[in-house]
Amino acid sequence: MEGTVGKSSADTPRSKNAVQSFLTRYRVCLLLIGVTLILNIVARLSPAAADLIGGTVGAAFRFLLSFLTSPFPFPLAEVLTVILPIAVLLLAVFGIRRVVRGGDTGAFTFFIIVLVTLLYPLYFFTLGVGYRITPGYVSLGLDPDEVGYEDAEAFTVYLSGEINSLSCGIQRSENGSTASGMSADELSDELCRIWGCGSTRIKPLVPEALFTSAGINGMYFPFTGEVCVNFSYPDYTVVFSAAHEFAHRCGISREEEANFEAYRRLMNGGTPYLRYSAALSMYEIVLGDMSRADPERYRTAWERLSEGAKSDILAARAHASEHAGKVTDASDALNDAALKLNGGGGRASYGEAAAIAIAHYKKYIAVSGR
Repeated sequence: MEGTVGKSSADTPRSKNAVQSFLTRYRVCLLLIGVTLILNIVARLSPAAADLIGGTVGAAFRFLLSFLTSPFPFPLAEVLTVILPIAVLLLAVFGIRRVVRGGDTGAFTFFIIVLVTLLYPLYFFTLGVGYRITPGYVSLGLDPDEVGYEDAEAFTVYLSGEINSLSCGIQRSENGSTASGMSADELSDELCRIWGCGSTRIKPLVPEALFTSAGINGMYFPFTGEVCVNFSYPDYTVVFSAAHEFAHRCGISREEEANFEAYRRLMNGGTPYLRYSAALSMYEIVLGDMSRADPERYRTAWERLSEGAKSDILAARAHASEHAGKVTDASDALNDAALKLNGGGGRASYGEAAAIAIAHYKKYIAVSGR
């Protein structure tokens, strides 16, 4: 008994010393993680606090990351996406081997803590807090729950008029689909002007075929602040996808809000082609809802479009279906899970932008007689 008691007494100071050494060595890292965690909890409890955090610290993080990575002609996001999982896997194997052999795991612990210290605050301030801010449509006084089938039909009449009018003066490519006539840098300049973020450059996702097979036409990478777009899609989809990712870059994380804000800003301040892209992309979202809820209204809405606009939508559908498969299904499932984990409505939230846009039309456009 005395030997056992003596051993426990000897181990207690040693354990305390190990804890104290750990806390001392990683105090800065633990402080940053702790502060971020507290702010995360506060943001979840108070949308007003989330608005403040996202508009100050979050805006600074997003600007700084975008400013630092914009000069690179290729997406650093793709490099990190490949390197980080491999590095974590190798370190995990190394750490497990050291534990089995009774060796020191300090290097593995150091790597993991530093990695969490970097990634957790970066994610929270650049994207995570954006899920907790007051929705922009609430600030506009919109209530998506108040729209009905008649409102949706009136909205398609309005949009089809805009689409058909704009499509008359737009150039077309050899396959008949519309062409923006803009390079990636020119599109970046236009979107930076609209969104007010002059340090952001659009970068192409490569290889395009891989991302197309995964159903990815664009992404915002929170750890590098990069807006990346799949340029293999028809131009109107490329433009709207870029505007959608710019919304994320500017702190709007929810998918339905990013879609709505992309539509609203392009329609209000864009060139004719940007407005055409916004109107046709939103029309496509509305058609998707109609095809499921009211096939007859869907057919009527489809026939309202000019042949050129129909050609654009059909070209986008053909491009997506050509590359669809198991990779797309897996990507959709992963994306759906990620959106729900962050407090969103999953992939279904993309279509919720239609109800917001219809409410916006009903309140601000229909009443003006435009």
